Amino acid sequence: MGISRRQLCGLLPFLALGLNADETRISSMAADFKELPVEKADNGAEFRRLVMGKGYNAVPMEIHETILPAGGAPHPAHRHPGDELFFIMKGTVEVTINGKSYKLGPGGAAYAAGGDEHGIRNAGNEPAQYFVATIGPEAT
Repeated sequence: MGISRRQLCGLLPFLALGLNADETRISSMAADFKELPVEKADNGAEFRRLVMGKGYNAVPMEIHETILPAGGAPHPAHRHPGDELFFIMKGTVEVTINGKSYKLGPGGAAYAAGGDEHGIRNAGNEPAQYFVATIGPEAT
């Protein structure tokens, strides 16, 4: 039994997926944060990257831990096309999304949709620890 041109054309999108397989796809992993390299910023912030690359359907993704000193911020409020999620573990942070501020403590979370102006700063008197997951353009 042969394959018709119509059936072949119907298969082209699926064949293209295989041809575009990306070697930067993030592999499954587990890590003890004490063993991950620490990047230190001039403002005293510390970062530990968990993953960076492409996830499902080749969408860029980056996940890291940040520890901010009291009153610190990783950078000014900004915009980018990718979505960003924050998960607060320790301390108190102030997350600003499109000019509206939210104070969050341990167990708090925030989501900034791509294109929305957002920022985060430590609003407490002790170090704040949180995780960031960026999904989409500018994540890698």
